[in-house]
Amino acid sequence: MKVLSWDTRWEMKTPSLRPLAVTIIVIVNSVATVITLGFWFLVQQRLFGSENLGIALDKTSVASTLGFMVADILWAVPMLIISVPGLWRLCAWGWTAAQMANILWFYSLTSAWTRDLYVGSISSGNLLFLLFAVLSVWATIYLWMQRHLFREHGQISAK
Repeated sequence: MKVLSWDTRWEMKTPSLRPLAVTIIVIVNSVATVITLGFWFLVQQRLFGSENLGIALDKTSVASTLGFMVADILWAVPMLIISVPGLWRLCAWGWTAAQMANILWFYSLTSAWTRDLYVGSISSGNLLFLLFAVLSVWATIYLWMQRHLFREHGQISAK
């Protein structure tokens, strides 16, 4: 008779093994996922909904906004979602997904802030996501310095 056992690859590490900063990054990434999806839902409703009659945006601005929305939903949100359980379990794939999400924050906010500074008007979205951008700079540096935690758990090769 075969005994079923819990696959140890999916066991959560005990809280004493997970640094507080990693837990904070998990919480921030979870909140960022929800806020990002909510933000893009509201933008989509406003730009492409039937009540768009009063918004005067040229097609280029709408297309640019649509491009950011699609890119965030296809790339940034999945990386944030993947990073949460991976970081929680101190797995290499969670570390990688978190670093990828951080890079996407840098890219999209650099582009958006450049656009806003060029036209002389800072958008509310840029102000909302500025905190996440600052936290992602810190998280990138912190995760890089703590990458040994993920090696110690047999997830990243030391070679």
